[in-house]
Amino acid sequence: MAFSDRASQTIGLFAGSLGLSATPAADGSFSFAFERSGLLTLTASEDGERCLASLAKRPVRLDERVERRVIELAGPDPSTRRFLSAGLDRGGSVVVAVSIDDDELDLPILEACLQQLISAQSAIG
Repeated sequence: MAFSDRASQTIGLFAGSLGLSATPAADGSFSFAFERSGLLTLTASEDGERCLASLAKRPVRLDERVERRVIELAGPDPSTRRFLSAGLDRGGSVVVAVSIDDDELDLPILEACLQQLISAQSAIG
């Protein structure tokens, strides 16, 4: 799993816009921790043709209402026409994710996807 040159450059620009450096993890993914929004992770697909952007955040309280809201949010997002995946990780964090095709990945798209993920997390509570 490796990012294309284009995706790597975009991730570098994104990190730079935050005043950070883009340093990949051992598995090639990039993660950015935000105090209020959660942990953004960018992972390349196996074929390198897509980037999976996910945002993980622990809810204030994990209960049936939160779990129901996670299930309700999953599906096509009419405002972005991207499919939003949503679930819970083993640690109880809510994880929302979208896939971005490599040929459309640029800084404005990445920033828009981050906003979509933050909005989804906010809707969950």
